[in-house]
Amino acid sequence: VFFTHLCGNGSSITQSLSESSFASGMVISVTIAILVLLIVLYASREDLSTFKEVKRITFLNFFKHSFGLKALLHYAMTFIILGFMVWEFLSSDVSKSRIYLIFFSILASLYLYFSGQQVKWGYPLYYTHHSFQSPDMYSGLIYKTMKASPFIFELGSVLDWTYTKTSLDLYQWMKLEDAWSYLYIKSIENKARKQHKYGSPRGKFEKCYMGCVIVFFILLIIIGPLAMFSGLNPNEVLNPINSGIISISLMTEGADGSKSDFDIFRVQNLNIVPAQPSEFEIFKNTFPDIQDSEKDQLQKITLTAYSDSMWDITPPNLERLINDLKTKNQSVNVTVNWNFKRSLFGQENDARGSNTVAIPGDLQTSLINVLSKGGEASFDIPNIFPKYLYLSKLDSTSLFRPEVLNATNIPMYVSIFLEYKMKNDSGYWMTKSRNLSSAYNDSQIFNSKDDVIFYAFSQKAKGKIFGTDIGNLGVITIYATIVLAIGRMIKFWFDRLSQKVIYDEIPETMDLMGLIDCIYTARTEGNTYKEQKLYELLIRIYRSPEVLMQLSGRVQKYAPPEEKVKKNRSRKESENSVEISVHKHQH
Repeated sequence: VFFTHLCGNGSSITQSLSESSFASGMVISVTIAILVLLIVLYASREDLSTFKEVKRITFLNFFKHSFGLKALLHYAMTFIILGFMVWEFLSSDVSKSRIYLIFFSILASLYLYFSGQQVKWGYPLYYTHHSFQSPDMYSGLIYKTMKASPFIFELGSVLDWTYTKTSLDLYQWMKLEDAWSYLYIKSIENKARKQHKYGSPRGKFEKCYMGCVIVFFILLIIIGPLAMFSGLNPNEVLNPINSGIISISLMTEGADGSKSDFDIFRVQNLNIVPAQPSEFEIFKNTFPDIQDSEKDQLQKITLTAYSDSMWDITPPNLERLINDLKTKNQSVNVTVNWNFKRSLFGQENDARGSNTVAIPGDLQTSLINVLSKGGEASFDIPNIFPKYLYLSKLDSTSLFRPEVLNATNIPMYVSIFLEYKMKNDSGYWMTKSRNLSSAYNDSQIFNSKDDVIFYAFSQKAKGKIFGTDIGNLGVITIYATIVLAIGRMIKFWFDRLSQKVIYDEIPETMDLMGLIDCIYTARTEGNTYKEQKLYELLIRIYRSPEVLMQLSGRVQKYAPPEEKVKKNRSRKESENSVEISVHKHQH
């Protein structure tokens, strides 16, 4: 977590998660830490059958046993960590990195202290039973958390099998650990059941933390993604347009069917500003379901009237364009392309789109005359620029709610005059707005000036969750992956419980847990033959339901019911009264 702050290079852990890119030194450091952990685990696995004459492994038998690895590792880590801290304190300036270095030094000092205590006093003898024995609530909670965590139980069991001298194969070892897990968890449940009175209803507290919590969690998993992609999500951020490019081109088709695309107008100097309050009010009147909170999502885009550069076309291409325009029964289209650039969390994002309209025949004739003979001209291009664009959080653009515009008889596009101008024997293209709508909400905006303007409404992007862009995956993707995985995990908890009754509903676990402890004892003593024999005995018990029932009991034990307690109390009182009367009579 603090690698980049200590070393002063690379991205932070939050940036690394969002960009899916990590510093190579961080990966190497994590790998070395895991290797050190494996060495420590190996050093702590000592075969006591070869060293029964002492009770602890100490410095006197340093190199005879695996404890020597621990000591060597301790001295090596001491020099490395202390050298690193001294180097960083001397080389780093007084800045924020010094705080992380102090915190790292405290953790490293604690590690070296406890490691030095192990070197001084030696490892204790191997436990002859499982680490978890006490059936209290806190130990059970720790064990259940460890068992439910991914990879921890499996990795620990595989490492234990790898480093331990045993006669069991890996699958037998896992079966033994799983059997202990079932019995230990069951012993905790039995202790709780023994405190519950037989036949009495369950308490409200249990109903709350078991029933209500599970129901709330399931509903959260089902409804949560929907809320994430709605206005209820407080983690949404604006994704406005920063810059853009708009171009106009002629698309022609020759007599041989070949198609050509000739750029005639291109502008990159766009005036992109937030919509004014008056403009937003007109936008709200046009689209009544728009909320005041969405004001910052609307931007006004104004085109520069003239192209960024002179129209320069080579003579062969000009001749080809004129010939394509003269070709009969071939369509000539004008296409406007837009490419808007946005920056979200430091990543560039392009939103592209286009619209194409056909040029009438009379305009084709006028265009041929201008291109052939020169001069200036103006061409009426109808319904070419969209009035309202919708930009999704990704890279797509579309018309903003065209059904609303159709219902109010407001055109969805702005018509323009495409003008060809000459200056110093060079030509260039210009645009001029021509809006034909007389609707009040439309004419107040688009009929006021000759500048070509339109509005872009950008969808908000989901903010980072734990440093990642998981909120931008899409609701279908989240339901198909995360929600489905959690749903299957919940189903696994409650699936086929009736088929596990013979192993889950064990009233008494003491005898079976004692047998497993005997297997651990035999393994610790190095008696692998006895370990195998006891394991086979355990398997035969589990395969015989009748024997399993005899060892574990036939009836689940509960606290006595209230009626029985009252009956026993009244019976004891009557017996006591009889004894008192007899005693008085004898006296």
